[in-house]
Amino acid sequence: MKQLIHAFRCLSGLDLPNSQTTLNEQNTIERYASDAKHAVEIGVFEGVNTAKISSVLSDNGRLYAIDPFFTGRLGISYEKIIAMAHAKKHGVIGKIQWVRKLSFDAANDVPQALDFMFIDGDHSLEGIEKDWKLFSSKIVTGGHVLLHDSFEFNNSTRMGSHEYFENNILKDDRFEFIEKVDSLAVMRRK
Repeated sequence: MKQLIHAFRCLSGLDLPNSQTTLNEQNTIERYASDAKHAVEIGVFEGVNTAKISSVLSDNGRLYAIDPFFTGRLGISYEKIIAMAHAKKHGVIGKIQWVRKLSFDAANDVPQALDFMFIDGDHSLEGIEKDWKLFSSKIVTGGHVLLHDSFEFNNSTRMGSHEYFENNILKDDRFEFIEKVDSLAVMRRK
């Protein structure tokens, strides 16, 4: 019931969509997504970052927004409704290809050459490992990958994404670490 009320309030303009990213992280996401032509977001939630990424893409840019949009008891994904309404409100709905799948099932639904990728999906060790193995090779030279929850921030609980980032992604010779913003890591393809 709480989700239904929140969705109604978002659609009515009384509430804003929720995000698990900080304002600093959102600004960083926008900055690195700027002028990208082929972008991927894993983990849409209520679409705050989806709209932000889409709004700064190149004129003919496309965002592949990957999320399974799980449904509740009524068979409705309130997150998807909110995300799509938010994108429409910001005039970017036409730049988004919604991919309603788990990320590991969506790897073939996105282009082979990506300029930008934001990963904020499954934070388990197995989840981030799958995402990294399936998608990192698609990033073009000079392209950026931003990974949410790669660092502990504000007394957050340690997750598999922290461990995999430290032990694998930071050591991946194909990429260089650019910066840390709150819990967000920014990597660039060499």
